[in-house]
Amino acid sequence: MKGKPKPYFNNLDGLRGIAMILVVLHHCPLGFDVLDILTRNARFGVDLFFIISGFLICTLFLHEQKKTGAVDLPRFFVRRITRLFPLYYLALGLYCVLIFGFELFNADNRELFAQKLPSYILYYSNMLTVGAIGPFFFAWSLAVEEQFYTIFGTMIWALKRTKILVVLTVALLMKIAYYNGLMPGLKMSYQWELIVFSYREPIILGVMLAYAMYNTRIREFFQRYLCHPWLCTALTVLWVAILAIHRMDHRSLWSAQIFYVFSTLLIACAAFSAPAPLLRVRPIMHLGTICYGIYLFHMLYINTLFKIFDSPVLVFTLTIAIGYVVNSIIYHYFEKPMMFRGRHIYRAMQARRAVAPSKVKRD
Repeated sequence: MKGKPKPYFNNLDGLRGIAMILVVLHHCPLGFDVLDILTRNARFGVDLFFIISGFLICTLFLHEQKKTGAVDLPRFFVRRITRLFPLYYLALGLYCVLIFGFELFNADNRELFAQKLPSYILYYSNMLTVGAIGPFFFAWSLAVEEQFYTIFGTMIWALKRTKILVVLTVALLMKIAYYNGLMPGLKMSYQWELIVFSYREPIILGVMLAYAMYNTRIREFFQRYLCHPWLCTALTVLWVAILAIHRMDHRSLWSAQIFYVFSTLLIACAAFSAPAPLLRVRPIMHLGTICYGIYLFHMLYINTLFKIFDSPVLVFTLTIAIGYVVNSIIYHYFEKPMMFRGRHIYRAMQARRAVAPSKVKRD
């Protein structure tokens, strides 16, 4: 591959598909002792999403800067809103109907959902001490992303590249130092920890990877020595194997940080390799394409299926299968039209901006 990195990489769909399978496994453990560590660590599938997302969003920004000389923030936010918000609020609305209308969950969970509803609406559930429990708990990760990209989008528009990298490096090192006992003089309550360190290291690493790959020498080094489809497949298998044999209890301790770096290396290899055998399996790739919808609805599938079946293996399998079918339909008939609508809205915004000066001039 030659030239600057492109904003779309086929192998990353396969990685997203694997990450989605791991997330479902974490929320629907199969009950086998041999898979206990993998089931616990499968939550790190979300962190793989973070790295990929940071890498892709920053790559898009860098392409836009190179092409036009600036970042069009209105275009970015219109695309983010029309891509993510419609399905998110549809899922949240469905939860509201099921919880308040049909009393789907028990009384404690219904009360907890009602208390957290403003945080779901405004994307700050990750800053709550109860952010990772109760109905719709998985929204914490979506809140992390929206907060980060709101800030990062503003940073890349207002600051030079060097200053951005300095800010991100300081933020990364501060969080690592705090959670690994290297800042004994700084002690915060759990609530303040959640607020101050609400950002996630994997997103920052994804952004840094995008900047690194925009350096010609670094990119050529990766392409020459690390970007081979079979190496990419081997690294993917090793990545899953590490999750299966080494338990990581906290997302910010050293073992997790090392794993994040390895995950970032895997994404770099995948992004710039030719199609890798494991990551080009069509069903896995398609799971990666529709993973956002599956992520929003997978707990509904799991909870409903457990009311019908006692077998975790069957529930896990059916969750993947139902998500594959149902969310393929949702993606085709709801998500894609919304993305098209976003492009139409932005073109209309451009047209109004182009007409406005001429009106002022005539007046």
